[in-house]
Amino acid sequence: MFAKLAESLSLPGARQGSRYASNPLRMEHWHDLHEEWKSPLALPRRKWLARLEAAGVPCSPLNNVADVMADLRSRRNMIVTANDLTSGA
Repeated sequence: MFAKLAESLSLPGARQGSRYASNPLRMEHWHDLHEEWKSPLALPRRKWLARLEAAGVPCSPLNNVADVMADLRSRRNMIVTANDLTSGA
């Protein structure tokens, strides 16, 4: 999965680098990996999500409340109004 992720973000060096050959090594070199990946992940989220989805990498956006409210799929049957019995509101 890491190789697919690195390739989809156009980071073949990260995929092939011996510092990132295993998960323990990736954790050991987390700071370096983070620095290398900041730039590709600075693209608009729809662009890197499309790349990851095309590569078969499981992914999903982290939405804030405004994102959820703007997405009709999220709003359908998922947002309800409820009364607070304690406050009366």
